Amino acid sequence: MNNCWCDELVKMPWSLATGGDTQQDVVFLLDLGFDAVKVDGCGPEHDIAAWGNGLKDGNVVLENCGDNDPYVPARAHMEGPTWPWSPPLPQDVENCTFHMYRASDDIAPHFTSAMWNLQQLRPFLDKQKPLSRPGCWAYGDMLQVFNGLNFTESRTHFGAWAVTSSPLTLAHDLRNTTATANAYPIIGNAMAIAVNQQWAGHPGFLVAEANETVTWQVLHGASNERGPTKWDAPVYQIWAKPQPNGQVAVLCINLGPVARDITFDLAAVGITSEQAAVTNIWTQAADGVIQTSRKVTLEPRDSAFLLLKPRTETLAEVEKENLRLRSQVASAMEQLI
Repeated sequence: MNNCWCDELVKMPWSLATGGDTQQDVVFLLDLGFDAVKVDGCGPEHDIAAWGNGLKDGNVVLENCGDNDPYVPARAHMEGPTWPWSPPLPQDVENCTFHMYRASDDIAPHFTSAMWNLQQLRPFLDKQKPLSRPGCWAYGDMLQVFNGLNFTESRTHFGAWAVTSSPLTLAHDLRNTTATANAYPIIGNAMAIAVNQQWAGHPGFLVAEANETVTWQVLHGASNERGPTKWDAPVYQIWAKPQPNGQVAVLCINLGPVARDITFDLAAVGITSEQAAVTNIWTQAADGVIQTSRKVTLEPRDSAFLLLKPRTETLAEVEKENLRLRSQVASAMEQLI
């Protein structure tokens, strides 16, 4: 609703002065049984509180994709494609009257755009006081899985949205059965979805990034209508999100043009034990035990998505147990001989 495609401000210029008819649109949505609605920023209906109050009794999920100042998007719409994106301010989202909100520019069907939008979430994922939280989620626009992205890029993009608790809204044409079939191993990954959905005190945060950079020219918008924006991107990033029972999900991303090793420490991602059992979220299979740190080797634009489960035994206790097991095996072998 209130979107750019309908061109309300051009076709109905008087609507800006009147503020549109939010109440009528709310009744329309409820009558048709919608589960969710995105209120965009190109039309006249910018009273997001009125939207929220009208829809709350119908349990309709409300996305705030606009600006509460109607003159900002109105100017932008009429002045052309070079206007800068204005993200919400902290005071705008401290008391939400909506369920999720855009914290980025319009995404384009390119990997670079998805990763650029990921960076726009960082002010809302503060380690101590995150503004993205249950009932008021920040996100970087709709998923571009197999919408201009290949398998590797799509998987990394999906992991980035999962580890930052971003709402997972598909953007590819669901009538395209080939794209949907290709995307299903990614968008149907139960462990990745669980990481996204579960809450253990934080929506996810940036752990570390490289000092080395690579320069990207980033386009914005579904039709690449804005940009390019020059971005000196770090060649890798490490993200983490706490999970229930002391577990932590970790996403390592290679943003650079060549294969590279990326190493993270258990303490840096929030694991307080000396070691952790690892599950590879992409394969949903066990992947050994980390002792202090783990190194992953990634091709360009690929990612490692790992679920870490603390092991409370000390290294000495583990070695003692290993020694006991080896002794048992040796004893059993002697009896066979």
